[in-house]
Amino acid sequence: MDKTLSEQAALPVYRLMYLSAAKHEMGAEELETILSTARNANAAKGITGMLLYVERQFLQYLEGEQEAVETLYRNIEKDPRHSGVIRLFAGPCARRVFADWSMGYHHCNAKEQEAAIGIIDLCRRSVRDVLPAETPEEIVAFMESFYRNSHSRRRFS
Repeated sequence: MDKTLSEQAALPVYRLMYLSAAKHEMGAEELETILSTARNANAAKGITGMLLYVERQFLQYLEGEQEAVETLYRNIEKDPRHSGVIRLFAGPCARRVFADWSMGYHHCNAKEQEAAIGIIDLCRRSVRDVLPAETPEEIVAFMESFYRNSHSRRRFS
């Protein structure tokens, strides 16, 4: 049986962040379908978080009850749309960062922004702007680094 929001808020919070590559470039429609499904399923399981997607690369931060988060992560590892799934960190945390987000999402298309002056600063600023103000600095740093590295990888490949 699904827990109410107040019951979920009383549970210890567990967080997990992973990186993976999409097997193919995903268009806006495919990403919206994935997000819609994830938001509904995650809300029912008390999982909140943030998903970033740049040039076939995913970075996702999940938070919730440990068993629910670990089960979701195992399903992601088996998902044929993902390859090279890497757990960056996991463990308990004091509180939820994305308590009101069943799954926040941000997409920074490096191809469209390549000609812009200060592309890295633009992406980094946009990441920081969409995150809740209380987001721990290590989470912000992972997400900014993800954008910076995704853009660099595209430029030099």
